[in-house]
Amino acid sequence: VYELFRTDDAELARGIIARMPPEIHALMDTLSPATNLAGLKARVFVMDDISDNLVPYVHSRALADDLGENVERHSKFSVFSHVDLDRLGNPARTIPDLWALLLHINAVFRSIL
Repeated sequence: VYELFRTDDAELARGIIARMPPEIHALMDTLSPATNLAGLKARVFVMDDISDNLVPYVHSRALADDLGENVERHSKFSVFSHVDLDRLGNPARTIPDLWALLLHINAVFRSIL
């Protein structure tokens, strides 16, 4: 199991999993969220950015659409490059997004406090 968590090679990980005994596979199935979704309840907060080069914003928007009313808040931005604030040079464009970010973070904290 240690090897599995240490590798970043997907093929090696698949090989390690394939060689594990059946009781480990059964344990992994028991622990996997994929086999325990029926009772899962969670508030979902979605953020996306038109310029995200790692996760296309259409994926986040499709997720939000699929989850429908289960989405607590969906905020849309145009100042991030994935998770980095890197386009803060134009205050006229940046201030609305920073305000939306503040409201988004506030909603997250209000939901957990």
